[in-house]
Amino acid sequence: MNRVKEARFKKGKTQMQLFKETGMWPSRISYIENGYMRPREEEEIRISNTLGFERSWVFPRKDSKLEKS
Repeated sequence: MNRVKEARFKKGKTQMQLFKETGMWPSRISYIENGYMRPREEEEIRISNTLGFERSWVFPRKDSKLEKS
C-alpha cells in the first residue's frame, strides 16, 4: 500500500477530506496514492503536514521512485 494512502487510513480520513484540507484535486490525490503520479515538493509538504506525518516517511526515496509497500 502506498504510504500516502496508509497515512490517510491511519488518520481516518477520506480522499475527499484530504482534498478539502490540502486544496488539491481529488483525482490528483488518487493518482499520487496509486503511484501514477509523483507529487511536486510543495504537494508533498502539504500532504504530509495535513496528515501529521514526517514527509520522509510519507514520501520515502528509493532509486528516485516512490517506494511501493
